[in-house]
Parts: sequence; structure tokens; C-alpha cells
Amino acid sequence: MLNSNYQFSESEVNKLKQCPDHCQNIRLKERFIALILFATLSISKIQIAEILGKSQRTIENWLTIYFT
Repeated sequence: MLNSNYQFSESEVNKLKQCPDHCQNIRLKERFIALILFATLSISKIQIAEILGKSQRTIENWLTIYFT
């Protein structure tokens, strides 16, 4: 279950920001970008989905996987 009140630590955000630069797999890179957007900006899952051209359900699934 997605916890929207989760607070990312600064070190966690920094690690996430490094991941897309080293990732060759575009699908995995998109997941990291979604996590970075969620961690650093006060935008909704719907807005993240629009930015990445994905469904809201996909973004929710990615975030749920990260938090489990």
C-alpha cells in the first residue's frame, strides 16, 4: 500500500537521482524518474503520469513496489 506521507531522506533522494544516469534500461529509468518526481516535488500521481505519458495506475504500481 502506498504511503503518501512517506518522507524521503536527503541521502535516499540523492541515491535515486544518481540511478537514471547509470541505467541503460529505459523502462527502469522511467521508474526512477517517477520516484524522483514523487520524492522531490509536491505533485500528484496523476501529474507524474501525465509527465511520463503513463497511466495513473502504472505510477501507483511503481510506487507501491518501491515501498514494499
